[in-house]
Amino acid sequence: MRKKYKSTGFARFIIIMIFLIPLAYIGASYFNGEDGIENIKNIFTGKDKTEKTIDSDETRPSVSESKVKRLEQRIKTLEKENDELRDEIEDQEETIKALKEE
Repeated sequence: MRKKYKSTGFARFIIIMIFLIPLAYIGASYFNGEDGIENIKNIFTGKDKTEKTIDSDETRPSVSESKVKRLEQRIKTLEKENDELRDEIEDQEETIKALKEE
């Protein structure tokens, strides 16, 4: 009678990892909004996403004009507030210097 081969714990671990790692990668890719299967195909075919130019429409995110205007307005508001706070700090520093001289 022939002996049956028994697998060790490490061998079972390796076999499970061979299947689990690609599934985890595909799941994480889909969670991040990418196509995990296409990423794997690109890895094996040698294509790379970094070959795209910055000016291509595929790499540039689409943003509505209203959102851009709202963000520009927010930037202006924050810059104005920043300038006011700087002026206030300068005034307080002058007050501190005057009090120290007395």
